[in-house]
Amino acid sequence: MAALALLALAAPSHAYVLIDDFTQGTFDKTYFDDFTNETHERLNLDNDHIAFGERLTTFSIGGNLDHHPVRLKIGDGAAKVSTDTHDVSTRWDMVWGNSDRITIDFSREKEFWIDLYTKDPPERFADIWSLYVRDSHGVAGNNPGWLFRQGGIRFRKQDFNPLIDWSSIEYFDFEQRYTTNIGPHPFEYGVTRIYAVPEPCGLAILAAVGWIACRRSKR
Repeated sequence: MAALALLALAAPSHAYVLIDDFTQGTFDKTYFDDFTNETHERLNLDNDHIAFGERLTTFSIGGNLDHHPVRLKIGDGAAKVSTDTHDVSTRWDMVWGNSDRITIDFSREKEFWIDLYTKDPPERFADIWSLYVRDSHGVAGNNPGWLFRQGGIRFRKQDFNPLIDWSSIEYFDFEQRYTTNIGPHPFEYGVTRIYAVPEPCGLAILAAVGWIACRRSKR
């Protein structure tokens, strides 16, 4: 009981598995073309960026007949796209993986959170948000569905392929896409952090057990 109490007290209130907070890995590019694909590889992210060590970025632009500048910048705490017009469609993928097939354990987490923002219009969510994962056995799953929350979105593990081995994930792909035929494209949008969180009730139960144990030890 005392050990559980210590564990509960030591556990941070915002425990999560950080996938990327974009403090490293600069990729600053300006495009004028109607459609452009670029791939950027960033190796050996530090220990705080635990998403497999490799980050691949593919950025595409369409409907840019007037050749407006469209900028993609990754680093300094955000991965953001900015332009001077609403009349451009964009799509970018953030892929994490490792050529050495190093895996990560997501078995204790229940959902993935994407902290994001948009500017002008401020609440213009992307037309497509998609999260794709693959385990070391080759089992894959894609979850194009998402739930609103203020300042970001979440993906629940239960909505993915039930056969995925979450203790051995080797590939993680997040895609966002804005098109011009559904609504206005924001002048700027981006992601500031991607992470996985454990079940909230599990943390609450652990904290409650610790509190009870502490109360009993004082008697």
